[in-house]
Formats: sequence, C-alpha cells, structure tokens
Amino acid sequence: MSKEIILQVSGLSKAIKGIPILSDFGIEVFRGDICGIVGPNGSGKTMLLRMITTLVNPDKGEIRIFGKKLAVARKKILEQIGLMVGEPVFYDHLNAFDNISIFSKYAGVEKDNDEIDRILKLTGLLSLADTKVKYFASGDRKKLAIAMALYNNPTLVILDEPFRSLDVKSLIEIKKVIKTINQERGTTFLIATKRLGELEGFITRIALIDGGRLIAEGDVDELVGRAKTGLLIETDDNERAYKLLRESNLSIDNIIVEGSKLRVSCQKETVPFINKYLIESNVQVFVLQSDDAISSYYLTFTE
Repeated sequence: MSKEIILQVSGLSKAIKGIPILSDFGIEVFRGDICGIVGPNGSGKTMLLRMITTLVNPDKGEIRIFGKKLAVARKKILEQIGLMVGEPVFYDHLNAFDNISIFSKYAGVEKDNDEIDRILKLTGLLSLADTKVKYFASGDRKKLAIAMALYNNPTLVILDEPFRSLDVKSLIEIKKVIKTINQERGTTFLIATKRLGELEGFITRIALIDGGRLIAEGDVDELVGRAKTGLLIETDDNERAYKLLRESNLSIDNIIVEGSKLRVSCQKETVPFINKYLIESNVQVFVLQSDDAISSYYLTFTE
C-alpha cells in the first residue's frame, strides 16, 4: 500500500534581484516521516521553508499540503502546521508559560493550562515555566520555540535549524521528544539543517539540497545503501594532508576541510592506502575514523 503524501513541492523556483535561490525544486514528504532537508549555508533551505509556510511567494511552481493546493487552502492548511523558521522571538519580560499562553491566543487556539504544562515538561522546560525568558540560555530559548511549534498537536511540524545553539544534552533530549511524538502520534516532521551529524540515526527520509537544486531524495536506508565509505581524518598538518591527497593518484571521490578535520569520500579499499600514503609523506595521522554514511553520500555531490 502506498504511503500518503503530506507535502508535495513541484517545480518551485525563486530568484531575488535576478539571483536564483531555488531552481525547479521538488520534494515529497510522506505521513509519519521525519524528513531532513540538508544543505550548506546559502543552499536554499530557509527560502524553501518560507515558501512552504507562505512567508514568501514562489516565482513559479506548486505546493500541496494534505492534498490541497497551498495557494487555495492556505488558512485551513496552516492551522494544522507547527512552525519554527528563523530565530525565535519572545516576550522576554514574560515567563515561558505566559509566552506559550499568548502564542496560543494569537494562533486562535483555546488556552489549556494542562496542555501548556505538558508541552513544557515534554521539552524539558517545566522547571523554567515561571522564569522570565530574558534569563533563558540560548538552548532553552530554542526549546521554547520548539514547544510552541508542538503546541496543539499539529499534523505537520516544520523546524528550521532546531538543534542550533543546543548543547549535547539538550540536543539528545529534543531529538527524543521529536521521535516520541512522531512514533506515538504519527506527527510528520520536516527539519532543515546544515549539520548532517545531527540527523544521523534519527530521520527516516532525507532531501539533499545544494545551490537551490535538489541533488538527492529518498528514504535514509536507500541513500545510505548508495553511500561510499566516508572518513574523518585529523593530522598534524591538515592543509598539507589535503594538498597531498588532492594531488595523489589514490581513488578518492572528494575531500573537504571541515573544522579541524578532513572529510573524505572514497572506496573502502582505498582507506589503508590513504593512511600509508600520509605516513610515508611524513604527515602524522592523529585520527582516521569512519564518517556517517549520509555525510559520505552528500560529499559525493559537493565540494
């Protein structure tokens, strides 16, 4: 039996001052998915979400949500969507409970004190319910924004960079919240991020975007099956190691410098030769470990 399509984007294009932001973009998200939209800064992720939520109009293309054209049934569709796009804005002089209470009023939803307490507990904020938001750490502000997106049990939740500014503990907690709601209620999530590692072992579907174009889309298991071996390498001289590997005759599909490490995509059989080549070139290898498969797959398309 085929899965129900919750979100369908077809031929979406947008340019600003003649510069293309999205070009003929299309994706499908199915009921019950946790779908990641993954791409680097400037790839078009946020613009896509802004158009899906009617904050920006596309130049051309069509968006259907819950089987209805967004342009035709905007109000009814948005009533069933939870949203966090861009940096969250709150009434900093009010506490967390009151912020959600006011949000529910603006959203046209009947205030429910028990539901507010439940969502604060679910997102790890119940102990801060009476604390003014101006005293919140950046991670707690992000949790509050996610709590607002989850309030009133939406059918589809759209989150833009939800894990940014979260420490490791908070990131794990929020991922657990999302996964629990997804599994228990069947809520569909669309999550945009540039950090692939945040989604590994968490999402069920993925769309890879670069330069405003879709470069790959599918179930995670399917894409991981296509991935080549990925490596994270740290040396005493990453710049020299990068140059050596780029100029070598080794079978390397791609290599980029990412922070203090090199991220490499290659055939599995090439791994021992990379290590041997660097050592013989008088480069000390401190770390050589497998990379997550989604990152490896994405690297095959990007520089």
